Amino acid sequence: MAEFSTLSAALRRGRRAVAIGLRRRDLSSTSSKRPRDSELRKGGMAQLVGKFHRPGENHLTEGYVVTDKTQALLQEHLERTGGKAVTRFPPEPNGILHIGHATSINFNFNFAKAHKGVCYLRYDDTNPGKADEQYIRQILEMVQWLGGSLLSVQQKSSCVHSPTGHTPDKVTFASDYFPQLYQLARRLVSSSLAFVCHQPPHEVRGHHAPPSPWRDRPAEESLHLLEEMRKGKFKEGEATLRMKMVMEDSKVDPVAYRVRFAPHPRTGTDWCIYPTYDYAHCLCDSLEDITHSFCTKEFQMKYVHYLPLVVYSDWNDPRLFTLTALRRRGFPPEAINNFCEQYGVMLTTDGAIHPELLEAFVRDELNHTAPRAMAVLDPVKVVVTNCPLTSETIELEVPDFPKDPARGYHTIPLGPLIYIERSDFMEEGGQRGFRRLTPSQPVGLKYTSSTIAVQQVLKGESGEVDEIHVVMEKLSETGRKPRAFIHWLSNPLPCQVRLYQNLFTADEQDENNTNPSSLQIVNGALVDRSVEGAKPLDKWQFERLGYFCLDSESTHNQLVFNRTATLKQDSHNPIPIAPPSKHHSHQSL
Repeated sequence: MAEFSTLSAALRRGRRAVAIGLRRRDLSSTSSKRPRDSELRKGGMAQLVGKFHRPGENHLTEGYVVTDKTQALLQEHLERTGGKAVTRFPPEPNGILHIGHATSINFNFNFAKAHKGVCYLRYDDTNPGKADEQYIRQILEMVQWLGGSLLSVQQKSSCVHSPTGHTPDKVTFASDYFPQLYQLARRLVSSSLAFVCHQPPHEVRGHHAPPSPWRDRPAEESLHLLEEMRKGKFKEGEATLRMKMVMEDSKVDPVAYRVRFAPHPRTGTDWCIYPTYDYAHCLCDSLEDITHSFCTKEFQMKYVHYLPLVVYSDWNDPRLFTLTALRRRGFPPEAINNFCEQYGVMLTTDGAIHPELLEAFVRDELNHTAPRAMAVLDPVKVVVTNCPLTSETIELEVPDFPKDPARGYHTIPLGPLIYIERSDFMEEGGQRGFRRLTPSQPVGLKYTSSTIAVQQVLKGESGEVDEIHVVMEKLSETGRKPRAFIHWLSNPLPCQVRLYQNLFTADEQDENNTNPSSLQIVNGALVDRSVEGAKPLDKWQFERLGYFCLDSESTHNQLVFNRTATLKQDSHNPIPIAPPSKHHSHQSL
């Protein structure tokens, strides 16, 4: 633990906006201009590893207070840590983790791994009114998801370090140290470095509090009053313990302890005074022998700030940038980790995450891992009138990964009744240069080595195409290659598809730029039978449509797919969707 004579100096450094030993410009971009992919992929977190002090060289960093005991204490610290780097991911268990937290998770775990060190998951549960067991479980679940580990909260004393994943070496809580923190507070008071104050909360809040008339009260009196606070003799707001210091963010005499008559999820009613983040955070780092305390700005997420502006169902609504939402939408943890590795420390100064940057990593990952399938969002019925398909169904073998057939195949049926996208058919006089099916232009069907040519178009009372009759011919028989091949379905499964877009229509993320089409629900869609038996979060590339995953709300009778990402950036309409018809409906939320 740090020497007591430098405790107040350590507290002053407790809320530094940058990591110890790293210049501010190394940690975040100084411009809001988006870096080019080539620039970022050359850099990222990996290049920052060598910019920090080595374990035991803390005293060489800017602002470190050195006394005649420093070297001896650092030597004791090195003996306890074995000279390894020790980092921590310290979330407050009062909310859901978002993409900014993923950056911190990656930075802390990867830094420790690069130095053959250890990383802890420490919950900063100093606020009993907000700490919640639900968030404690969900935070651990998200860390496990990103790293692939299976650590439970009950294993917090076990060392289960994995060199390949984000597995906490230990799970701890700030509340584990409540007794030590209280004793340190008493020592501060005894040394006239802290005092009990009775200014009302609204006066001491912020950075411009008026001077306290109780700042110079005798240490013995403050020590007695602190114990009275501990025994519950003061009401909430009647007394606080304040430290005599000016922090680096200019806050004067910050509060160290306040009265809260609220049960804590871990300590119950053992305490009625609780340490503040300003006081406890850096001291817990010292108590755990943390060698590198990274405090970056990735937690400041505009998407999180503006969540109340958008109608959403829960924190796992796939339009959000919480980790639970990204998982439900189908973002692979590998893609998020790769994004954080390359882009995490290059965020713009306003803390904004540009979705297209993250989605590029998602596409890259899913292109290699998501098997192909076919789906039709706006189906129109196509009847094959010629033999041999008028009376039988054949099975076709289709590669899961067309560029690497050795990875496996699945089968799909082909019968006399098939479905194609409504936008893949156009009557004469339509769009110039249209390459797909028209009354005078045949089109190829993927994986069949065949083309279909229109015989008859049947329309309903509204004038909308209800059915297309076609003849099918083998490519070997026609002797000519069609201008295009389209995807199709036969004997498909019905499903619902949810198409997600950005929450905002502009970089300025405010109530004037919310996107009313951020969610479009497509009812009456169809998908091939290769997806039968799928589990929630299973992922596919629906050919020509994008990347999709099975939603957690799916049932045996109602499959629901979330679009994870389009096939290409800025591809807003890879398959144009026709206006709603009696066969097909849309709903925008």
